[in-house]
Amino acid sequence: MRGKIFFILLGIFFTANVHAQKIYFDGMIGRGDSCIITDNNINVRSDCSTNSKVLFQLDAGKIVKVEERCREEIFVEGAWAHWYKISCYLGEGYILGRWMTSVYGECDLRNGGARYDYVACQFLFQENDADCPGEDSGEYIKDEILFIRGNLVRRLTGFSLLKGKVSSYPCSEIQVVQDSGIIQDIPIVLFIKNMGYGAGRIKNCSVCLLTDEKELSEICFAKTVFEIPYFKNQIIYFPDKSYDVYNNEWSGTDLLERGTPNEIVVVTKEGETDSIGNIRFTSEKKSVYRWNGNRFKSMI
Repeated sequence: MRGKIFFILLGIFFTANVHAQKIYFDGMIGRGDSCIITDNNINVRSDCSTNSKVLFQLDAGKIVKVEERCREEIFVEGAWAHWYKISCYLGEGYILGRWMTSVYGECDLRNGGARYDYVACQFLFQENDADCPGEDSGEYIKDEILFIRGNLVRRLTGFSLLKGKVSSYPCSEIQVVQDSGIIQDIPIVLFIKNMGYGAGRIKNCSVCLLTDEKELSEICFAKTVFEIPYFKNQIIYFPDKSYDVYNNEWSGTDLLERGTPNEIVVVTKEGETDSIGNIRFTSEKKSVYRWNGNRFKSMI
């Protein structure tokens, strides 16, 4: 009898612990967002249930608008997923968030004709406190990066947006850099992550190469801090344009703002301001990454 009671109590404890650390699929989806479907033959139903009527199906790459998140959720592929009401060119319906994520970046690569490529993400979010649901009571524990061309989905490896799981925050913007001027037929991907910091902000920026093996290989990493009286700013020079990490601005109309063919250059400027706010540069560092036809190599 004692043994039976022990196993009952153990089961209750295990169930409570699982509930306290409930894990969700999270595509960083909000009401009114434009979202991308991340797999093929995804059912859109008449209600928030797998028993409801299938109205139509959507393939990877199709764009939908999120009307609302429903309270209903189900366990699928090892984690929980919410139902969402969506609208698209085929009509309205309900879809599981497992196969949908916010459109972080889009690019017309024009390889053999006009078409769109996307870099999309799915995250696993662990809710650590069942009594206080929400981002402040949990953490992102895993992410999945997808490269979508048409309705072909490739799951990319070799790169994560979650840095060490400490104050992890998925990037607010991902851009696929096109027309880089570098002799290759695969894109360079620019990951941008923002977060507040004191009176200023921190912006993390990773420049990655999407390799032939469909993996993301990080070329360089820039981190910018801007506070009075001290600041640090980084500008990344591509062959045909430049990107100001702190100000989140692209430029390239002036030849002086462009880089050298087959090179990516990261310029780090550190400085301070005087009592009336005038900026004084104190140091500047340049890091050069040169493309040799097969890979980028640091020339530091």
